[in-house]
Amino acid sequence: MSARSTSTRDHDVAVLNPSDLTPDQIRAWLALCDAHEDYVSPLLSPEFARLAAIGRDDARVAMISDEAGLACAFAFYQRPLGQAWPIGAPF
Repeated sequence: MSARSTSTRDHDVAVLNPSDLTPDQIRAWLALCDAHEDYVSPLLSPEFARLAAIGRDDARVAMISDEAGLACAFAFYQRPLGQAWPIGAPF
């Protein structure tokens, strides 16, 4: 799946497959995790998202950016009827 991108006045959102993450996006995600001690879990890393996406066509990452750069990276499985499961679920 190719990336989708939307913008609001304050945020840009790109939704893509974890395997499509660029090296710059991975670095930004890791820097975000390093900056917030609540996110220092391997389950919240780009590496985990990429591994959990192997063999699944419903894996996605929402990369949400603001004027300061990457503000959030949310890895999930895109489920039917607009539902989303955290990547790796059920874990």
